[in-house]
Amino acid sequence: MTASIFTELEGGIPVAGHEHVAVFYRGRKDAYRYASFLAEGLARGDLCQYLAPTALHAGMLDQLRARLGDLKVFLQRGTLRLHSGLADIETLRAWAQGVFEEAECAGVAGVRWLEEGIWAKAVGFPYPDFFNFDALLNYLVKQYPS
Repeated sequence: MTASIFTELEGGIPVAGHEHVAVFYRGRKDAYRYASFLAEGLARGDLCQYLAPTALHAGMLDQLRARLGDLKVFLQRGTLRLHSGLADIETLRAWAQGVFEEAECAGVAGVRWLEEGIWAKAVGFPYPDFFNFDALLNYLVKQYPS
């Protein structure tokens, strides 16, 4: 039995529900390449979390506005969230788990988590803990449609 397709990434790459995908790129011009992933989620009613350094937030919002127009309703409802990360692993774990729990309580169809891995350096998060955090995300994604 094959898993149902949650979305398709640029180029028609299918992503099933409960999968965690890493995309690597070089250069800031590609930093907003997957804005369409969040835009599609917002249009479907998913909770969309963007974890990236604050310096990238305005650019992502510009990309989303170009696709969806005014973002005010998504920001007010909390279906579009931007976060710059936290330096403490336990606080970060609790926050991330809270995102998924809030989505479940609100009954949203799914969670879309788009993360720019460079957030860790920007907030002084220890890189050895980055992989522990990634393991937590893998667990959360398996538990909730994401």
